[in-house]
Amino acid sequence: MREWSVLRTVLALALAAALASTGAAAAQDVMVNVYRMDGGAFTNALLANTLADRTRAAMSLAARDRSPARPVQAPPNALRFAAAPGGSAVPGLAQTYPAERRAEAATTLRFLLSKFGEIERLYGQPSNDLPTALALFVATNYEAATGAELPQDRGAPLIAQMRSALAADASIARASDAQKQALYEQLAIQGMLNAILKQGLKDRRDPALAARLEATGRNNLRALGLDPSTMRFTAQGLRVETAG
Repeated sequence: MREWSVLRTVLALALAAALASTGAAAAQDVMVNVYRMDGGAFTNALLANTLADRTRAAMSLAARDRSPARPVQAPPNALRFAAAPGGSAVPGLAQTYPAERRAEAATTLRFLLSKFGEIERLYGQPSNDLPTALALFVATNYEAATGAELPQDRGAPLIAQMRSALAADASIARASDAQKQALYEQLAIQGMLNAILKQGLKDRRDPALAARLEATGRNNLRALGLDPSTMRFTAQGLRVETAG
C-alpha cells in the first residue's frame, strides 16, 4: 500500500529539486512570493469552475455516508482527460498576480504541476487523474488548516474513496476534457503548494506564512463544504462527524 510517507518523500525531493536548480533562498522566496500574492486566486478559481459544484456534492455525500463503502466503477478513463496546452489553468491563475510577477508565478505553478505527476506514478495511479488530485487537495488543506499530519496508512483509502465518489456522478465523467483539466490543475497545484510550503516551514520559521497557510487551508476546505474540525480520516477514507 502506498502511504503518505511516500508522498512526503516526493515533496521533499520536489523541494530539493527546486532548491538545487535555483538556489535555496531563491527557490524558497519564489514559492513564498507566489503563495503570498495569490489573493485567494486558487479558491476563487475553484468556486468559479462549474465542475467543482458536482465534485463538491459527490465528495460531501461520500464523506457523510456511514454505510459500508462500495467501489463504483466508471468507464475506463472517465475521470481522466486529454491534456491540451490551451486548456491549462496556469495562464489564468498567473493573470491574478501583479504583471511584473506573472512570468515567475507561471513558472512556479507549472513546476508544481509537473511534480504532481510523480505522485500519481508513485501511488500507482493513472496520469491526469481527478481522484488523485482531489485526494491531495483535501489532505493537504486539512494538514494546513490544523497543523496535523495524517497517519501514514490513510493515503490509499482516501484516493479510492474519491474515485468512487466522483465515479458515482455521471455528469463528472461526461464533463469535457477542458473542464476536467482546469479543475485537476487547480486541485493539484494548490495541494502541492500547500504541502511543499508546510515541508519548508519545518526548517524555516515564518509565523506570517504559517498563519496564511492555515487560513488558506480552511478557506479551500470551506469551498468544498468541509470544516476541518469535523473531518476524520479512517481506513475507509474521509468521514465527517455530525452532531448527535
